[in-house]
Amino acid sequence: MEQSAGWRLTPYPAYNELSRRPDKRSAIRQGRAECRMAANALSGLQRATL
Repeated sequence: MEQSAGWRLTPYPAYNELSRRPDKRSAIRQGRAECRMAANALSGLQRATL
């Protein structure tokens, strides 16, 4: 019982697994969006340094 209560207090790892498995398409979309944001940030840094 105590372990289940502690698990409920820290739901983030389980929530990540649940958010990944049901629809992998949305996870892929999020990954692509993050890659785009990272690329934009890197290009912005390169422009600032140049």
